[in-house]
Amino acid sequence: MKELSRLFRTYCSQQHSRWAYEVPKIQEILNEVVHESTGFSPRELQFGTPRLRLLPDNLIIKNRVEPSLDVKLRLASICLSKRASKRATRNPGKKLHIFDIGDLVLLRANNSSSAIKSEIKKFLLLFEGPFRIKKKIHDHTYLLSLPNSDEERGIFHSSHLKLYSFPTYAAEDC
Repeated sequence: MKELSRLFRTYCSQQHSRWAYEVPKIQEILNEVVHESTGFSPRELQFGTPRLRLLPDNLIIKNRVEPSLDVKLRLASICLSKRASKRATRNPGKKLHIFDIGDLVLLRANNSSSAIKSEIKKFLLLFEGPFRIKKKIHDHTYLLSLPNSDEERGIFHSSHLKLYSFPTYAAEDC
């Protein structure tokens, strides 16, 4: 569900009323993407057909042998088991992050739907920013300001903040 929300926010952020027209495109994307939990695309596992190669020809590995559907299902099962065991050992308690003065952070947006603006809450961005930590008010309370000026945004608890970082697209092994 998180991935659906992310895709709809991406494709519909400018015009929320277009969400119904984007459903077939998003469905095709989700059926072709290799899922990290299994290591294969849903199309490969469900229908036994090779997934579409959306990369340019010079990035596709030549003479690659596709494993059979049975092998793919066995590998997906092994991958799912490994992930489940990793998940079981994680610490369930979430600790609040400590920020330093000058850190760039994103602020959780408190969005609401608007019939007048034709905006749907589910398609609005989850975070605003980035903002700079200007001052530490208390243990987990910070004063935020705009990054390029000294204009203050307000005082917020660290549970509403997320460290701003550029996304990395490194693929993880199962």
